[in-house]
Formats: sequence, C-alpha cells, structure tokens
Amino acid sequence: MFELLEPCAINHTENAFITKITANTLSEQALFLVDCTLNPEGYRFNIFSEEGICCPESVSVSVAKRQAEFLSGRYAAKYALKLLDMNTPTTVPIGDHRAPVWPTGICGAITHNSKRAICVVAKRSHISHVGIDIEGILPLNTAIEIGSQIHTDEERAKLVECSIDRALATTLLFSAKESLFKAIYPQVKCYFGFECAQLIHVDLPAKCLTFGLERAFTRQYNVDRHYQVYFEYDDNLVKTMAVK
Repeated sequence: MFELLEPCAINHTENAFITKITANTLSEQALFLVDCTLNPEGYRFNIFSEEGICCPESVSVSVAKRQAEFLSGRYAAKYALKLLDMNTPTTVPIGDHRAPVWPTGICGAITHNSKRAICVVAKRSHISHVGIDIEGILPLNTAIEIGSQIHTDEERAKLVECSIDRALATTLLFSAKESLFKAIYPQVKCYFGFECAQLIHVDLPAKCLTFGLERAFTRQYNVDRHYQVYFEYDDNLVKTMAVK
C-alpha cells in the first residue's frame, strides 16, 4: 500500500516545530496522507493560533508534551484535508474517547509519536474505513512480557514463519490492531480488545495482513468480518494502515 502512494505538492508555513512535511496520494482511491517530521524542542503554544488550529481546553491545560502531540496531529490533518478538498473544513475537534471528529463525508485517522505525525483522509464515497498507526519496534524482553496481551501464539507464529523476528512480530501485530481499531471505531463507537481481531493470513510480498473479527462482535455492531491492514517497517519503526 505505502509503495503505491504518489507524491503531491503541498504549501505550508515552515516553523521550528514542524521541520518537514510530505504529502502523498493514492489517486485510485482519493486517499491523502500527510507525514510531518517534528522537532519537539521547537514546540511553542503560539503555533496553534498561527496555524488557525483550535486547542481544546482539555489540551491547553495539559503538559507541553501532550499539547505538542495534539498540535502535530491536527497540523497534519489540516493539510491532508486541504489536499482532499479545498472546500472541506480543516478543523478536527475531539470527540468521545478523544477520537477525532471528521467533517461530514470524510473518514480519517491520525497517529503520532515524539518525532512524527501522520494523518490519512479520504472521502467516504471512496473509502468507508481507514486507520493508521506508527510504533517504535519493541525491545525483545518487552515483546515477550506483553505479547500475550496483544496476540495469540498462533498469530505470532504466522509472522515468524515469514522470517519476521519475535519482537517485530509483536510490534507489527500491536500496530496493525491499533490501525484496525481506529478504522472501525467511528462505526462501533466503543472500545474493543485485541482479542476481537484474529490474524488469519499474511501476504508478505504485498505487505498485507488479513484479520477476521469475532462473529459475535460483527453481528452486534453490524461490521464486516474481514479487514486488510497494510504495513511497512525499517530497523526502528513500524507503520500500518487499515483500509476498507
């Protein structure tokens, strides 16, 4: 999925906090992805007003780290929405469980860490669900300690059989299920555990994981049973994106 994205031009205001911004589109599905590189030391609260980004009260009274995370995600969202449709509002408020509230007719997702912020958006007429996540690869001892909370032994084995080591396998499954949660949450509007999604197929050449949701869950919330999550990774970072 990520390899198919084509670069597109973007006009933005440079500042000491957002040191680099790139934009890509998957034209077949009218999906836009904006990726920001961050310098945490360059964060200033004034960037909210300079960029016309509303800072909710719950964020404004929080620590600077939380403010910077929120700003970076909404900054990426602002420019992704501009690329999608110049007439679309670019404000993305906080909804229930701190989930982004997207403009009518738009689906989207945001992910960030201390050095990156990524937003992906699409028109619902083209894509019904989208979720994205980035994760630093877990240390092996941490992966072993928390792995059972994320996946079954069978799920991990499917990735290990593809020559993916244990630490990367656990990180990849965590990130993929996070992306899947973000994609489905706007429809189900409730939290659900990692055990609700089971890895059933790995397509390593296509960098695609197929998950099946529990039948009882799909009946209760009227969602599809199977979802695909695309992935890529390097020595330090895993990126995943669920698209339906």
